[in-house]
Amino acid sequence: MSCADLVHLQTAVVARYGQCSVPGLVPETPPLEAGLIAVSYRRVRHDVHSSLRCVLEPFDLSAISDEGIRREYAFLQRRADATIRAVQQAYGQGRAPIAFRFVDEKRFNAQVGKEAGSYGIEMNAAVPLFNLILFSRLLTDPRLFPHLPTSGRFEIDYTLPAVVDPSDFSKRSDWKIELTGPRAFAAGTLADLCSSFVVFHEIGHVLCGHVEGAEALEGCSHVVEFISVRDRRRVDVDRRQAWEMDADSVAATFLTTFVEELCADAERNERVAAMFPERALRLERILSMACLSLFAFFCYVDGLMRDIDLLSTHPHPVGRAHYVKDMICTVAVEKGADHAELNRLNLEHFEIMLALLSELNLLDRGRYWGAEFDAVDEQIDKTLERRARSREVCASWSWIAW
Repeated sequence: MSCADLVHLQTAVVARYGQCSVPGLVPETPPLEAGLIAVSYRRVRHDVHSSLRCVLEPFDLSAISDEGIRREYAFLQRRADATIRAVQQAYGQGRAPIAFRFVDEKRFNAQVGKEAGSYGIEMNAAVPLFNLILFSRLLTDPRLFPHLPTSGRFEIDYTLPAVVDPSDFSKRSDWKIELTGPRAFAAGTLADLCSSFVVFHEIGHVLCGHVEGAEALEGCSHVVEFISVRDRRRVDVDRRQAWEMDADSVAATFLTTFVEELCADAERNERVAAMFPERALRLERILSMACLSLFAFFCYVDGLMRDIDLLSTHPHPVGRAHYVKDMICTVAVEKGADHAELNRLNLEHFEIMLALLSELNLLDRGRYWGAEFDAVDEQIDKTLERRARSREVCASWSWIAW
């Protein structure tokens, strides 16, 4: 199988859009410590014998008291399971099984590894909730989806001491969030899209042979998205950044199927249709909003890059966002999307999101222009050049050929 064949793989995405009455937070939801809503966490047991690996407890979804939030987690679990089944059927004959689970950890992180003859993808339980809070706040601004009502009966109405930097829970800002039903649904949809991208990215590591590569070349049992400073000495950062780009390529490909499902649901579900009411260029509009949402997600995660104790082996988040956007657009155009219109919509929406993120102090626009932005571009170009060598290293473990 070649990577191009991924374009044709239907992942049987579970449609959440007709099943969740309010995909988000509800008015009576109380703001809790560290911006985490109605989620009970237990202490994490750290394995002192492995500097890259924490022994994490499974997260019990029943610990989430809010039914709407709990459904969001359940939808993501079902989508992950359905995608894994499709991947195993298409590429995994004779290979180890893959399983996905949420783990009981507050930090914004995810990882994939192989133990006891099977692959395990773990997402920290904080990730979907952080995304839901982020997009709930963004959707309070009428500049996003300006046709959706901003007044009337609010299905979400609260003030939250939200975490504005996922690397430092003490950095908070009081976010007043008031959302009508259509806007609450849109926030849940965009948060779901970004959380799904994380799952698809981890599946990408398995398909590309990175799990075995990390074990053979670095003695690391897991590919962890964010690692400690002392652990970084054990890894080849340049090679890891190339791996991350390949995993992003796989994730971007899977995400186009997510977008196609969403586009199809707009014909039969009034809440999705309300988000994207115009049939003309509906696919391109959804694709553009997907790219925009991932840009916001990467900017939010950028806080992790500034933590002195937690560094990433990923390319720069903003450069990564642009690269993923290009990959999504490339795959979409191959499937028939209008390239010129997609570029126009991306440019139009990008300025809006830049302004929103800056106003929320989630993006310092000055950091990404001039010399620093040029440095990001240079890093991305160099990583792209290294990919051929990095792919060759993992070829014997890869499920796909490039």
